[in-house]
Amino acid sequence: MVKMIQKSVLLLLFLKGRVKRIHIEEEFREAEVAAEALSLAVTEDFLPIISRIKATTAPLGGPKGEILYAREHEAVWFKGKRFMPSVWAGTPGEEQIRHLKPAIDSKGGKVGEEWFTTAKVEDALTRYHEAGAKEKAKVLELLRGLSSELQEKVNILVFASMLLIIAKALFAHGKRFMPSVWAGTPGEEQIRHLKPAIDSKGRKVGEEWFTTAKVEDALTRYHEAGAKAKAKVLELLRGLSSELQAKVNILVFASMLLIIAKALFAHVRLETNNFIYLFRITSQICTEFDVVFHVKLLV
Repeated sequence: MVKMIQKSVLLLLFLKGRVKRIHIEEEFREAEVAAEALSLAVTEDFLPIISRIKATTAPLGGPKGEILYAREHEAVWFKGKRFMPSVWAGTPGEEQIRHLKPAIDSKGGKVGEEWFTTAKVEDALTRYHEAGAKEKAKVLELLRGLSSELQEKVNILVFASMLLIIAKALFAHGKRFMPSVWAGTPGEEQIRHLKPAIDSKGRKVGEEWFTTAKVEDALTRYHEAGAKAKAKVLELLRGLSSELQAKVNILVFASMLLIIAKALFAHVRLETNNFIYLFRITSQICTEFDVVFHVKLLV
């Protein structure tokens, strides 16, 4: 019953979830407490009567009763008929029946002969309505503050909204490029050749993606040529790696000789003939294996 009441009233107060609870935490807590009190009052005053009616076995024309939410009056009342006991014997539910009184609408008139309430339920309902009114007032206050903050930016918001509407209209118009009447106008022949685009897994890419057989054939040939070029590059790299593999030891030896020669030249004064002889040996080895070294002699 509490959930039914909250769903009908709080949805209105919270603008269908657009106002977060953190902004009106205190008012929301008061509404929850009032809702719990209303649920307790309904349970204590109406449920014993419902249990009494269900326990009564009678042929056609027996007692009837149910707890209903009157949306028009925003109230929870008991609706029943022929439930008054003919003899008051102190059985369960009689005390609650004694407390029933006709339900009254906001204008002070009786709602009907079958609608009843109690003083406890009416008090709890009044407190719940007051809590709901506080929530509504708080929400309106927050909206007024937000409106004041946005007043300076209203022109920008209107302009952005107009741009969004125009963009949506253009997008919707662009999707419907199929002519309604085929009249041989320019572009119709190309439209006839369109077909849905398919990905590598054989599935449609989307409702707005298209291609043609000619484009697909050209794209396939392009992919094949790219694959051949990639394979050729890999083949050349493998051949170059095989050629260098046989010379790697000599290249390392030549590099070591060159490093030793540079170190000796930097730290020890060598005779010119000995250094030239060492340099010629290193250069001969390097030249034999297509290795070029540039050495700058400092005189």
